[in-house]
Amino acid sequence: MAVIKEKDNSLVLKYEQATVELRKKKLIPYILSFGGVILFITSIFLHSSTKLNMIFFGLGAIGIFWVNLINYLNPQLVQNSSDMLASGIRGETSTLELLSYLPDEYSIIPDLKIITKSGESQIDFIVIGKSGIWIIENKNMKGYISGELKDRNWLKEKVSSGGNTYTDSFQSPVKQVGTHVFRLKEFLQEKGIKRIPWIQGVVYFSDPQTQLNLGFTHADFPVFSDANSLLEYIQGHSQRSSEFNTAQIVEAVWNISNT
Repeated sequence: MAVIKEKDNSLVLKYEQATVELRKKKLIPYILSFGGVILFITSIFLHSSTKLNMIFFGLGAIGIFWVNLINYLNPQLVQNSSDMLASGIRGETSTLELLSYLPDEYSIIPDLKIITKSGESQIDFIVIGKSGIWIIENKNMKGYISGELKDRNWLKEKVSSGGNTYTDSFQSPVKQVGTHVFRLKEFLQEKGIKRIPWIQGVVYFSDPQTQLNLGFTHADFPVFSDANSLLEYIQGHSQRSSEFNTAQIVEAVWNISNT
């Protein structure tokens, strides 16, 4: 079994924050509704100025309108955000369990933020072994995924139970993980590590219902939706760089998660 260097998953924290935010925003309609009622009552009993009376009446009407609009839109938007984060947690949890089946010569560091001079990257998984380093971008999506290697955005198609097809675009995970590879290499250089091993980006769609329809092959860039293929790919690599100190790199990367 691989060595897992785990810390609290930031996705869990984000999910909890989104839940708290949802509860807060559900209070907004009630606050506005209360304010609208007060303004209406004030407009009824205010006799000193017809103009001022109408202003209070108008503000009360606007408040009630926004109550209905926020009630309809706002909680749904926050709920969608919570659902997406929950899906991310499920996907990363299942992928972490999968990667743990790698031999004990591998170390796995999940959910890591790297900050360098050029910017920051939120990395799902870093796998460190004797034959190199793998950065895995995890996607937990259902449906048909299509895209080309050089595309900035890919497409996701889902068919509803009623037979309707829904299409959505999302940032190319190949471009995304390519940035992560660059930043990790930059980070190791900043830490003074002279012998940096081969760093390979990998995209893994963890939902078993995902179907890939990509315009390139694994030889061009490794994108997987099959668990066994991912494990075989990692273990099938031979050393591509000069000898390097695996423990030193694990320690350098792991120290990020404790700062």
